[in-house]
Amino acid sequence: MCPMSFSRQILITIFALTSAVTSQNGSTSFEHLHPFLFFNEKDIPVLQERARSTHAAIAQRISLAAQEMKQHPNNYLPPREWRKFSSDWNEKYGNYLTAVAFYCVLNPEDIKAKELAILFMERLENLPNWRVNATFHDDVPVAHSLTGMATAYDFLYARLNNTQRIRFLKKITSVTKELYERSFDKKLWWGHSYIQNHVATNYMAILTGALVVARHKELEGEKWMSRAHLMLSRNLELLNYVVDGSIDEGVAYGTYTSRSLTQYVFLALRHFHVDFTRSPWLTEHYWFLHYTVLPGFRETVGIGDSNRNWFYGPGSQLVFLDNYVLRNGLGNWLARQIREHKVLKAPFAQAPSHQICMLHTEFLFYNASIKERAQPNPSLPRLHVFSDWGVVTYGGGVDTSRTNNLQKTRQEKRTFLSFKCGVLHGRAINSVVRGGAFVHG
Repeated sequence: MCPMSFSRQILITIFALTSAVTSQNGSTSFEHLHPFLFFNEKDIPVLQERARSTHAAIAQRISLAAQEMKQHPNNYLPPREWRKFSSDWNEKYGNYLTAVAFYCVLNPEDIKAKELAILFMERLENLPNWRVNATFHDDVPVAHSLTGMATAYDFLYARLNNTQRIRFLKKITSVTKELYERSFDKKLWWGHSYIQNHVATNYMAILTGALVVARHKELEGEKWMSRAHLMLSRNLELLNYVVDGSIDEGVAYGTYTSRSLTQYVFLALRHFHVDFTRSPWLTEHYWFLHYTVLPGFRETVGIGDSNRNWFYGPGSQLVFLDNYVLRNGLGNWLARQIREHKVLKAPFAQAPSHQICMLHTEFLFYNASIKERAQPNPSLPRLHVFSDWGVVTYGGGVDTSRTNNLQKTRQEKRTFLSFKCGVLHGRAINSVVRGGAFVHG
């Protein structure tokens, strides 16, 4: 996308970002270091006003999540003992923390919520590591905890005392360094792989942690940012060969990957002034989300490892696409349809932590000035071909609420057909991996 080598561009932008960071002892000439990841302190009154007006529906879901955590804290807080913390897959704790931390930004008067968020951070900081005992070398749960911890640190920095700031930053620094170093380990495939949910999740965690650390320790954070920025940008460059906007992992795990990639696009634009919003893959990705949802917006096509739901989002991804890529109302419209209709009960429902951990980005990415708009004749079934993914769907994204009274009794039986017949990982990536020439189309 840029004539300048990406490594050189990264060094230039990171130098600009870190030129005013603090010295090693934490002192600074700037009064306000945080928040800065997604917004600055001067933006907070605007966010709070939006929570009362244009973004009230999203703010209400954030509030409900926080109230539930306050009422039943033991169901959400990380265990004190590592043995219990590591006894099960534990990505949920970082996910929960992000939601309650952003609630505190919108509702600074809620002291109980602030205390709960800080207790989350205290518990995580006190644990020797954030791994799962049964899968000790898997870095994904660590990445979730790091993303949650670093994001909460940024959101709540002004409300932490000096001791907490030092201790929490030390933990964030240590874990970010650990993941950075492990990204070079040849025995760990994710560090040198592309377009997979572990890859995006882990590098997004490194980037988030590094951005926070770089506000305080330039020399440590700079190379970590450079590594994460480079690898995430390569993922997007590769995806530009995927002309149909799909992700070969399928819808469920695809939203796991796009969760990180959409946040990366935002952070790259905000902090590095690198604009990926014109990515051909991003432009087409909306249709991947649209034509893979079954009539009525309750569940998705079950191709790939799937529970026929979206693992993460897709509201955040859709409002991001509308605000930064499409700007035509389609993303906001589909986000609302899915939010109002998707299955909320097992076995096809999202995990509770998946439901709430992207509410802050959905709030921040949503642009209320872009009016919702369905495509023409939204109740008309259409045939859609994902030429790269090798999938055909018929009836995806059909709005059954617009049927007439005679049809309403049968709206749950609307026709949906799908099949897959294609190479592993999709046509473009399969061709790249095999070393052959690839022609768009």
